[in-house]
This record gives sequence, structure tokens and C-alpha cells, in this order.
Amino acid sequence: MYRLTREEKGKVVTNCDHLYNLRFSKMLPYAFTEYGALMAANVLNSERAVGMSVLVVRAIGRLREAAPQYEELARRLYEVERRVAQHDVHLAGIVRKLRELAQPPEPRRLPRSGFAAPQDKEK
Repeated sequence: MYRLTREEKGKVVTNCDHLYNLRFSKMLPYAFTEYGALMAANVLNSERAVGMSVLVVRAIGRLREAAPQYEELARRLYEVERRVAQHDVHLAGIVRKLRELAQPPEPRRLPRSGFAAPQDKEK
């Protein structure tokens, strides 16, 4: 048995809706490892405690079997995030260029059309 840290308590409360009241508790809760649950069941020595410890051990065993799948999923998500981050940089460059192209062009100054009289230099 060990006491959860504040960070662990926050994760547990966030992930488990049925532990809503734990959110308001100032005390940090205790938790059992799978072996601790077995030992507690042996100490309590009741049929219900033994049955619950068997269920806990089975659930933890299934979580351990599923853990590699979650690790693979986490790795793939990291790769997707990395690719998307690169895409964001490229998209930002494209948007910047499109904004430059969307600006109205500077008006061109055309030479005056028509006849210009020569200036009299002797005056």
C-alpha cells in the first residue's frame, strides 16, 4: 500500500467519474498494488475479500497485456503530431505568401499622354 501524490490523485479523479467526491478531499488517498491487494485479502480472510483480490489481480494482468498496444498507440500519435507540426510550418508559409498575393498591386504611374510644348530657354 502506498499514498498517491497530488499529481496521481488528479489523474485518478480526472479519469474516474465515480471518484467525484475524492476531488474535494484534502487527504491524499492510499492505493494497493496487485500484490498488496492479495496480501490484504489474506489478512482479511473473508470470502468477499478473496473474491475481490482475485478480480483486482486479473484486471491488472489484463492491463499489463494491453500496455504494449497503448505504447504503440502513443508512439504513433507522437509521429502524427510531429508530422502535423511540420505541416503547420509549411501551411503558415503558404498563408503568408497568399496574403502577399492578395494585397492590391501598387498603382503604376503612366507617362502623361499628349503633346508637351517645348520650354523656351531664353526667357
